[in-house]
Amino acid sequence: MNDEQTLDNGGQLPEWVGEWKSKDEARLLREEAKHQVDFAGNLRIQYEGPQIVSDLVSELAVNIEAAKQLGFAGSATRKAQTESDHVAHVEVILCGPFPRKTHTNIFYKNGDNEIGFHTLEGEAFKLVFMVRENVRLRKENSADPMDAKQAAEWLVKQMCVRLKR
Repeated sequence: MNDEQTLDNGGQLPEWVGEWKSKDEARLLREEAKHQVDFAGNLRIQYEGPQIVSDLVSELAVNIEAAKQLGFAGSATRKAQTESDHVAHVEVILCGPFPRKTHTNIFYKNGDNEIGFHTLEGEAFKLVFMVRENVRLRKENSADPMDAKQAAEWLVKQMCVRLKR
């Protein structure tokens, strides 16, 4: 393979040493490429994250409006939005003679790789950004990508299920 390489004393480098060096160099190149891909992905998340959070809150409102057909009411509102912080509040009410309600607060800081959620019942969870072809979301312990619409559907459905128990 690398039989052209020589030792300091003028002798030829054994073939196995050249092969190991080549493998080490290839491994270093793979690690550098992975680092570059991760860096580019993080830049995309920083750039697209705030819009995805905004889309998520809009889609939550759409889902809550649709849930009215099933006897629910509620709202999805942005509580605070500064240059770097996004906070929203999602409320779902099961209408009837004994109404029940739940809510989930949403927290995101520009540049974070995740969106935090905290429910009225005390449950805390995250949706984590991931980059495939596009920036998507996934549940903490899942590899399945979701867009903002799918994430909103999942969240409102979970809130409605909680109220129906």
